[in-house]
Amino acid sequence: MIPHKVDVSNRAKILAPPDLSNLAGTDRLGRDVFSRTLIGIKISLYIGFAARAVALVIGVILGIIAAYYGGFIDNLISRLIDSTLAFPSLLLAIAISISIGQGYTTIVISLFLVSWAPIARLIRSSAIQLINMPYIEAARSYGASDWRILFHHILPNCSSTIIVAFTSGIATTIMSESSLTFLGLGPDASVPTIGQMIYSGVHDFNAPWVILFPSFFLLLLIVSFNIFGDILRDALDPREN
Repeated sequence: MIPHKVDVSNRAKILAPPDLSNLAGTDRLGRDVFSRTLIGIKISLYIGFAARAVALVIGVILGIIAAYYGGFIDNLISRLIDSTLAFPSLLLAIAISISIGQGYTTIVISLFLVSWAPIARLIRSSAIQLINMPYIEAARSYGASDWRILFHHILPNCSSTIIVAFTSGIATTIMSESSLTFLGLGPDASVPTIGQMIYSGVHDFNAPWVILFPSFFLLLLIVSFNIFGDILRDALDPREN
């Protein structure tokens, strides 16, 4: 439940400090900072999960295909991974966003295009360890097709790696999304994204709550996902069991 409408201005309460009516104060247009922060967190979660999910699908498919077939296919995919990782991810995301244009879809596309490569490399490494396992050889001897071996035998046994790769990377994706919206490469300025709110509060030195509340919730969100990812990695690590 959002306490106030995020697009409603109140000229009588411009840059008003936090009170019972506006728990996080108001911005320079008299809009409720707390309500806008909640919407911004929702947008960050949507973009973070969407971009990470698409990157996971692409990374997992390319990773297990490279590991299973080896040879030319492995070299081709590995060179593609290396080429993507050669560029700083944020700079590459900025370049992609500028070339495509503003919007939610632009952010999702730019973020999954820069985040699939580490996943593919991780899954490839995990799948290579499974290729020569006895149950894979048994499946081959029974005439199982390559796709059945890939998606019914190798993929399920990479599930713990896949889960950890997904959860541990959401925090990084959300941070990148906030950086892009801070630079004005996200949705329209009327949409209350966390990055855009932080940028608008940079110049309001006499109203620190405008930048502190969005920054605090962003920090809380990132730290929470990092802790959750660490806990999940420790729980699924066979060396810890």
